[in-house]
Amino acid sequence: MPAGLENIPADLEKVVEAVQDALTQRRSKIKKSIRGSLKPNKDGGYAPKEDHLNIFDLTQNIVKGTQCAVNVVLCAHIALMRKVYCKHPGVKFWDELDKRLAKIRAEAKGDMKQVTRAFRHILTEDQDTHGAKTYELDENTVDTFQEGVDALIEAGAKDALGMRDDA
Repeated sequence: MPAGLENIPADLEKVVEAVQDALTQRRSKIKKSIRGSLKPNKDGGYAPKEDHLNIFDLTQNIVKGTQCAVNVVLCAHIALMRKVYCKHPGVKFWDELDKRLAKIRAEAKGDMKQVTRAFRHILTEDQDTHGAKTYELDENTVDTFQEGVDALIEAGAKDALGMRDDA
């Protein structure tokens, strides 16, 4: 993006609108992929759970065409989304997902091991419930794109808190 874009309101608004549209489309794709993974039938119900897409295949469908790699962490996050979707498939899905994430954080009381344990439980539950487990998730798969994003977020957080490494 060009330097000083934030000083040109009309151009900045175009960028903001484009990003908002792209995120809306991505959220729609995720929700449709989750619904499709449950193999909906004509009467409004879903196929038997053993016929659902397993979490690995669902996650592959969601990241297709992106720079993301399928890994255990991403599968666990998608498993949480599917769990919430099964209870709240309508327009409140994203709000309910936010509430569920807040609940996980609150129950963990800042302990990342507790957060990890919660996501591990959700992933195991999904693997046992949806589709055949015909895959092995490699816990050592590293998504370099996500690592870069995480590093930028961490650097921004440190900067905001006055904890920069070069200070």
